[in-house]
Amino acid sequence: MSLVLESARPAPFPLPVGRTALIIVDMQRDFVQTDGYGAVQCPSPEIFAQVANLIGPLGNVLAAARKLGMTVIHTREGHVPDLSDCPPTKRHRQVHSNDRHVLTIGDTGPMGRLLIRGEYGHDVVDALTPYKDEVILDKPGKGCFYNTDLHQLLVARGITHILFTGVTAECCVASTFREANDHGFECCVLSDCTQGFNPTIVSATLDMFCAYDGLLGYSSTSKAVVAAAADAAPLCLAPKLPTLPASRLTLPGLRASFKAGELTPTALVKQLAGAGLFEGARPIATLLEAAAALEKTYGSALHDLPPLYGVPFAVSAEIAESAEIVSQLVAFGAILVGSVAAAPLALVGGESSPAAALVAGGSVAFAVVADTDGNAVVPATADDVTVYSVTKGFLSTNGVAAVCPSIGSLVLIANSVLEARSVWADLIKSENVENKRRAVKGAYNDLDGRDPRELHMRDIPIVSVDYRGFGETGFTFLGLPETAVEALPATAAASYRAGLKSVVAAGGREISAAAPASSAEWYANYIGAAELANSEAGILVAEKAAYLSTLVDTVPAGYATEIVAKSAGSAVTAFKKLAQLATLSANVARVFDSGANSPEVLVLPVTAGGEGHEALTAFTAPVNVLGLCALAVNGVLLVGPKGVDCRMLEIGMVVQA
Repeated sequence: MSLVLESARPAPFPLPVGRTALIIVDMQRDFVQTDGYGAVQCPSPEIFAQVANLIGPLGNVLAAARKLGMTVIHTREGHVPDLSDCPPTKRHRQVHSNDRHVLTIGDTGPMGRLLIRGEYGHDVVDALTPYKDEVILDKPGKGCFYNTDLHQLLVARGITHILFTGVTAECCVASTFREANDHGFECCVLSDCTQGFNPTIVSATLDMFCAYDGLLGYSSTSKAVVAAAADAAPLCLAPKLPTLPASRLTLPGLRASFKAGELTPTALVKQLAGAGLFEGARPIATLLEAAAALEKTYGSALHDLPPLYGVPFAVSAEIAESAEIVSQLVAFGAILVGSVAAAPLALVGGESSPAAALVAGGSVAFAVVADTDGNAVVPATADDVTVYSVTKGFLSTNGVAAVCPSIGSLVLIANSVLEARSVWADLIKSENVENKRRAVKGAYNDLDGRDPRELHMRDIPIVSVDYRGFGETGFTFLGLPETAVEALPATAAASYRAGLKSVVAAGGREISAAAPASSAEWYANYIGAAELANSEAGILVAEKAAYLSTLVDTVPAGYATEIVAKSAGSAVTAFKKLAQLATLSANVARVFDSGANSPEVLVLPVTAGGEGHEALTAFTAPVNVLGLCALAVNGVLLVGPKGVDCRMLEIGMVVQA
């Protein structure tokens, strides 16, 4: 149940469970200590001292937010050392206006170069030091959304409501508050936790935040938040897990046990070894060494652990131990238990995925699996786990051997949608914790070691937030045309109809596809994309044939022979099919962007049933080919548009609840 700040203006401000964040704007040494950039900006030492006085009430709010389980984000304004991200106007305007500004951005002061990333003055003040599971967002502008991935970091965690604090009220806080309002977030400033360098402007700014009956948002105080937290249960605002078997290793369960000192990584490794490690597991001595290293580094501060501290995970055989995604997960404290065989390419209906079986059996908390044609998604559903096919480019595939790199993607297998989303959200913030990209030897990297297919933040759609959440508003979806349902084998059709009922029961509203994307047309485009890509002389078949020669040890010989035979054909034919594929892809994308009648997700069967690779992956293969995202949950496949994984995951959590 949500907490409420009853005294907020112009009306009470709710703090909904799993959807509330505290943003602390720019509480850096450069802004609040006397030797920094803020002292240059502020003409009065007395007024500047008031800014530093924020640290006390801000510390109280931060402690309350941590107790309640809010998402916490710290921002830092600054620039790269060569100043290539700093407009000349920002550096020069004030220096040229009078003689008082003797130093500007990039100049050397007592705490290093002013507002330069990596300098001592650029970091957050010691009293508000971020915990290792909190987000640190580096920004080059005054507004926190400008040229950053803040929107994605928020929606990846399901955030709809934000408490704003920090400096300065009239500049960076106000800019970000207005931006957040435009993005659809409900915003509340804590007036005693923000200050600035001109009292008159600060007072007007604080009034502006909640003026005109909440035109931009709300205003409250730190005392209201602290009082709400005092009477609340710990972590009462953290997202809630669905009911799961007691034998499962869940992320919230492990985290609580580690923080309470009831469990250690070493004890967990011994427990797993006692139950019998799986084939492909790393030596027990290696696992114990990794656990001991974690305890040595973090064991004396159990309140401040990295987000995946001690969490065991597995990867599929195509993912090398040196792969970038493995390095990122290990940097967050996770322990790689080992690798397992890939999901079979020649599937049999109902066959289990080795990685999914480990998650379901309590051997690991989650797994990361390489996927090409949806083959990683279909068998995993046999184990009653959540399978999340991530939009290609969100996660690095450096160090991942792919049969078809242009559509090869990564799949997260976890016990719940919440946990799959949590791992994904941690991975997409990895650069904010200085997990620098590294070159990985292999045939799949470009020259500087970055994944050439990585999504840039400008490639990711910014979709307005609905502050009410899908649990309250429901959601829209497109289901399989009835003629297609009737064409399924009886068992598959019955399973799909049962899954569809659970989607409707969770608030799903089935809509008709908007013209010209009629029900039959969108479905033909969706299914046709995979058929075209993998047809005789198709461009993806040719790509697979080219890469199979380097992967002879990881694919069945019969599969390789089939692909090589299908790849025969002229380059002209292949490129004609590539052009046709682009048209189909655009048609499917328009289904999600057709105005008020647009579906938030497609709801499809996970598999068409029967036997054979192409039949079983008929609904999952188009996800990779078209660059979409998908979630197998409650017996159905939720499919979302490219880069809008957050919305699909939110719907998945409502369906699974």
